[in-house]
Amino acid sequence: MGGSSCFHFLVASVPPEPLGTTTGGSDPSSIGYFQLYSSPSSGGMQYIDELRVGTSWRDVVPSGAPPMGSKLIFSSSPTWAKPGQILDPVTVQIASSSGTPVSSNGVPITIDVEEGPGPISGTTTRLTDESGKAVFTDLMLTVEGIYRLRAEASGIGLGLGAATSPVIQVSFLEPPTTLTITGWVYDKKGYVLAGVKGTPQARYNILASPDPAIPLSNWMVATVGDFDSLGNFRITNPVSPAIPRMFYAIIGPTSNTKTIPPSIVASPSHITIAPGQPFSLHVEATGPYLHYLWLKDGQILSDKTEPTLAIGAAKSTDAGNYAVIVANAAGATTSTWARVRVGLFAPEIIVQPQDQQIVQGGTAVFKVVADGTSPLWFQWYFNGVAIVGATNDVLTLTNVLPERSGEYWVVVSNSLGSIVSRSALLTVTETPTASPPTNMVGFAAIAGVTGGAGGFEVIATNYTQLRTYCRSNAPLIIKVVGRIEANEDYCYIRAPNKTIIGVGTNAEFVGDLRINTTNIIVANITFYNPDNDGITIDTGSSGTGAYVWVDHCTFIDCGDGSIDITKGADYVTVSWCKFLYPTRRTHAYVNLLGSSDSETESIGKLHVTFCYNWYGPGCIERMPSVRFGKVHVFNNYYDCPGNNYCVRTRLYAEVLVENNYFQSVQNPWERYVTRGPSGLLRAIGNITNNCVWNPSWTSGVELIPGTDYLPSFDPMPYTYTLLPAEWVPYYVTRYAGAGKPPYVEE
Repeated sequence: MGGSSCFHFLVASVPPEPLGTTTGGSDPSSIGYFQLYSSPSSGGMQYIDELRVGTSWRDVVPSGAPPMGSKLIFSSSPTWAKPGQILDPVTVQIASSSGTPVSSNGVPITIDVEEGPGPISGTTTRLTDESGKAVFTDLMLTVEGIYRLRAEASGIGLGLGAATSPVIQVSFLEPPTTLTITGWVYDKKGYVLAGVKGTPQARYNILASPDPAIPLSNWMVATVGDFDSLGNFRITNPVSPAIPRMFYAIIGPTSNTKTIPPSIVASPSHITIAPGQPFSLHVEATGPYLHYLWLKDGQILSDKTEPTLAIGAAKSTDAGNYAVIVANAAGATTSTWARVRVGLFAPEIIVQPQDQQIVQGGTAVFKVVADGTSPLWFQWYFNGVAIVGATNDVLTLTNVLPERSGEYWVVVSNSLGSIVSRSALLTVTETPTASPPTNMVGFAAIAGVTGGAGGFEVIATNYTQLRTYCRSNAPLIIKVVGRIEANEDYCYIRAPNKTIIGVGTNAEFVGDLRINTTNIIVANITFYNPDNDGITIDTGSSGTGAYVWVDHCTFIDCGDGSIDITKGADYVTVSWCKFLYPTRRTHAYVNLLGSSDSETESIGKLHVTFCYNWYGPGCIERMPSVRFGKVHVFNNYYDCPGNNYCVRTRLYAEVLVENNYFQSVQNPWERYVTRGPSGLLRAIGNITNNCVWNPSWTSGVELIPGTDYLPSFDPMPYTYTLLPAEWVPYYVTRYAGAGKPPYVEE
């Protein structure tokens, strides 16, 4: 046979009688065996019971035989070596698609360097033995650095998938005995860090700091990963040109999965300046250990590395488009571009004031964005009459009465002229008189949540009592009186059928109430927790949190999420809650659904309703952020200026955003793209008053119109009371949070 055909021979255990010979193009009518003759020095007559011909290894493996060879794997490989010394043996195994070893001898396997600073020497091609292994015993790497080897099959093994080895650190140092970063190199993607002696399969955190003198406890988490089966790790930490230097350390094992990349709160604004006048551009951002680097017309300004770029006297060459990179070890983002003009220009309006509809007693905010040679002057008008003192770019009207309905506009002027904005119509409607809809709705109602109904009523005034009742197997109505502080990380609810309800207006819990069971109601309690969630609903050793109603609670300055719902939790309603971060400005992240992209236990779960909640001052993001879930967000009030975003859809999610009121926030909704199927979002009937849409506050963000089709909500799985969006601020500000009706008298 010629060409690239492959042969697979199975030798017969009992020689048959000779079959004779045949010539020409026709085959014998029935042949059970082949006989091939070779010279006596090669063994003479050979008996073969099967001859298979194919163009790849997969073609010639007999059906019904042991597992078919599909790929190569490294079954052993060193993690540490010294330059110029023979490596410990490297073993490559033929395996099935699932990784099961496959016996197959005589397959040529070649080893080469896939990643690393130098070549490999020694016998780099060997044949597999009868067990399907090729053992390399004389390989050598001579240049220090981090390596990965690549194994490929050829000849009769053509078509087997190649394999990449674990990291090999080549160094003159002695191998470490504890968890250590053993190597680091810089490539176009960032710093490649590698190390050894971790806990196999456990999670680790790479820590970073711009200054090695900072105590390790204050270093930030740059990235997270998992050790491989040998306890090794290799990870690339992207870096930005804004960061001049960074120091790294590793800790593990750890359960932390959280990093805090930069977030831009306010990008620099357009400006027009007269020649010779000073001007400045400024960015406001949050996150640990921030670095800044300004750009002009796409070119780096290497000496401009502060949040404010100041120019003493404007010149024509200063005109252009400016942006700033904000970076730390966990990521980087670039602001929107700000146009700088140098010259004499009359005013122009970039963003016009918008119409508004509010309830009597509410707040109206009109805003104009204008440009022109500074200084600019503003004067607002109502129905043709100048409003005394209304001389800024924003007009805020509070406690508005029906007689303030009408047209509002602004005149923008400078020394070179003036311009009049469009008229924005303010409609003030009568105060609603109906009682708020405080019955259970949404996915918790579908599940028929009853909590501890029918059980005994008990009173908890201290943590020991509360902990005991939460773990009791009996259905209970647990009444929380006064302030209770946990003395451990989590207060677990591990047994079903509990109602935990605050008494009066001052029931408080300091800690993380963790729900790992079913049929739970939590109501009328104020939660504080500077170190972790206020409430966590997830999977634990005793089960999975499901069929949960959290109602009329207040969450203040919770250190992680106020309520996080993850790891397969299901059928949850969060209603009439109030979320505040009055003092916390980092990780003020409210409601996370799905803790990571790899949380496969949440596929088909996380059915959650958020309704009638108040996201107040200090809330930064995750209101909610949804992976995997089927989530309905309706009649919520977003009053948290300075935020990053409100509602986010991501991997596999379906999110219905309906009749909410967004006041002076950034990105009422957005999509975040990492990997896998992008999240879906549909937005209906919402009011976005004085909001900003910013696609560049962090990487991975997509601004979307909210027009996706949501299969999980067609048809709607439940009935519910949907308030007009303009009524939402009135009802939510009066009735959301602990200490409100129906748990106390109005």
